[in-house]
Amino acid sequence: MGQTGAVAMLGLSTGFSAMSKSKAGSAQADVLNWNAGLEDWRAEDAIQRGKVDADKMRRLTKATIGHEKAVQAAHGVDVNKGSAVDVRGDMAYLGELDALTIENNAYRESFGYKVQAYDYRTKAGLTEQEGTTAAIGTVLGSASSLLMAKYIK
Repeated sequence: MGQTGAVAMLGLSTGFSAMSKSKAGSAQADVLNWNAGLEDWRAEDAIQRGKVDADKMRRLTKATIGHEKAVQAAHGVDVNKGSAVDVRGDMAYLGELDALTIENNAYRESFGYKVQAYDYRTKAGLTEQEGTTAAIGTVLGSASSLLMAKYIK
């Protein structure tokens, strides 16, 4: 094989190697972006679950307060005065506090997923850039080798 054939083979090899590095970076970036999408879904799911659970807590609190009022009335307590009203008011306050805590925890969980999604997207951008940089480096390295071979004999 002559010098022209060797140069052609090196050119093909360089092209395939550069393309491979670029595609590998893009493929890895695609995976990272897919993972980011999953984290976005998890973030939204956490919020929705938090809302459902908080609503359940509110319904449970109302049912518990209703039960307490019935028990108070069954024991002959005037349910519209004094400590009977205070007890049910405290129950309502604590029940709402629990519901708000559930929602707050859901938002915190969601935030964690959003941070992870951001991290995946950042890594995806860097990975794709690294693939492109590696491809360019391969082309430049081969070009440098060709020049060295031509001028240094």
